[in-house]
This record gives sequence, C-alpha cells and structure tokens, in this order.
Amino acid sequence: ANYKDEIKVKSDLPCQGTFTGGLNEFYALASNPVTDKLHLKLNEKVQNARIWVYDLQGRILYNSTLQHVTPTMHLALPETIRNGIYLLRLSEGTNTQTTKFILYR
Repeated sequence: ANYKDEIKVKSDLPCQGTFTGGLNEFYALASNPVTDKLHLKLNEKVQNARIWVYDLQGRILYNSTLQHVTPTMHLALPETIRNGIYLLRLSEGTNTQTTKFILYR
C-alpha cells in the first residue's frame, strides 16, 4: 500500500531490512479535499460495509451499505451536501474508522 499515513522504519545495518506499515487503517481517502466523489482505497477485503457522512455537529447526512466492494471505490455524494468539513465513517465487522475530509465542489 502507498498511503500518506505510512510508516517506514529501517536500521543503519543492511542485514536488518526495512519495515513498512500503515497506521491500522483499513481505508484511505485518495484525495482530500473531495470535489464530488469519495475516492476510497481499501487495505483489506471488505464485504457489506456501512458508510456514513456526518457534519461536525454529529448529524448523519448520508449513509449506505456497500455490498459489491472493490479495492478502489468511488462514491458520489448527494448534491444536498454543501462545501464544508465532514466526517466519513466506514465500518465492517470489527473494523471502524473515521476520517475528516473537506468537500469543495
């Protein structure tokens, strides 16, 4: 995976190699700010995930169940969601992750 929240650790001794890993995220936004679609990159096989978009007051503005999930997803946001800062929450099984994003159409 090549996400911006990637950690790379290496030693000055070549025999110890390099460790590369993420920050326990199972998805990443491919672009932020978002223009009209959420472009998600999923780190794991995800089935029947739930997605929510909240405003900063905690109101749910959008929710959906993702059934045919692919490693890269493109989800159009409703036009009723105006420019601003929002929270994206994706949940599947025991994995739940929330990410702040900016919508700028």
